[in-house]
Amino acid sequence: MKFVEETLSVGEDLLKCLRVCLSTNAAEELSFSPERWAKVADLASKAGVAPFLFRSLPITDSSLGIPRDVITRWFREYLVNLAWNNTLAQHLEQVLDAFNREGIPVILLKGVYLMDFLYPERGMRTVGDIDILIPPGDKDKALVAMLELGYSSNVPEMGKDPVHCRCIHPTSDVTVEVHLSIDARTARMPDVQGFWERCQPIKVGGNNANALSPDDLLVHLCLHLSLHLIVIPLFPQSLRSLLDIGLLILRQSDLIRPERVVKVVLQTHGGEQFLVPIQMAGTLLSVPTPVGLSNGFSSGVSVPAADINLLKNHLLFSCERNLIDARIPPFVRSSIMADKANTISGFLGKVFVSRATLARRYGESAHWYSECRKYLMHFRLLMRQHFAPGKWAWGKETLTLTRHFKGIADLKGRISP
Repeated sequence: MKFVEETLSVGEDLLKCLRVCLSTNAAEELSFSPERWAKVADLASKAGVAPFLFRSLPITDSSLGIPRDVITRWFREYLVNLAWNNTLAQHLEQVLDAFNREGIPVILLKGVYLMDFLYPERGMRTVGDIDILIPPGDKDKALVAMLELGYSSNVPEMGKDPVHCRCIHPTSDVTVEVHLSIDARTARMPDVQGFWERCQPIKVGGNNANALSPDDLLVHLCLHLSLHLIVIPLFPQSLRSLLDIGLLILRQSDLIRPERVVKVVLQTHGGEQFLVPIQMAGTLLSVPTPVGLSNGFSSGVSVPAADINLLKNHLLFSCERNLIDARIPPFVRSSIMADKANTISGFLGKVFVSRATLARRYGESAHWYSECRKYLMHFRLLMRQHFAPGKWAWGKETLTLTRHFKGIADLKGRISP
């Protein structure tokens, strides 16, 4: 049980660090050994919170015993992240300039908004891509504008997605996700029209944009984190998302109107999904729940402490996604968490691929027996990928993780409307 116990133990120490950064716990708790600090730093990097720790912890306090190599590592990660965020900000300004000229209103979502408007410094929040929300009726104009900016030429085909269009810049690898709605999955879709009516105008480098109201931002962040914790098996940035929620509550609690939040959440039938991150922020980060928020839901809408502990473990396991894959294969995980029909259809889809897919992967063929040979090559490749000797570490840890994912699947079944 070494991997499981070590991950959870180091994760608890990382949570202590975050509580100190949020000024909810005293710094005296962080008296770790140099070896322990190195493990905490490694987990923080995987979780995407290392730059935040670098700028928030009292790293010059010698009583904490933070090794110099850990501080140097965090400093380097902070600088790299700041440079990347500056690149994202430049691309965002170009996109907003093009959309402003076309008269397309934009709401900034998640990290690209939070890095400048919630965190004290841009480099403290790691951001993967640019997420923006536009009215569905402006989709065609937006896709044309993205093409003119040099983004991927297959954007129109991506535009078939009912929720968002994923556009990639070929030289910088910057990804812009143009959302037409907000995906909730475990809950009903939020009232996006209401989001537009309550959004607040902001300026980004001289360009016009909008931000969600604090009430709607809290709803969006909570439902998004629940989506990644419960529906998507492993999301390494779940801890960073929980930190976003904690910071929002601590720094904008005066602007959050509990009655409005409750009304929006009840429209999605997602009370439990919303309360999961709220209760996790209280339990793991010691962030107080906004006054009047919990009382707005019916007495039957609550998340038991055992489920919060299960999700805490899941959040920490998510930081070690690659190591989890070595102990319980992704296709086994998906089989545990998906219903039988999806498992079978997914398996058949992987095995019996189309002739066009075979031709793209293994080359064109002129005879029927060449097609058969390619299918045999495909089967052999799948066998090597999924059943290679020594690829996975089987044993008690695998059984423990299997039970864990079964618990997550059961939780999903209990709180889905």
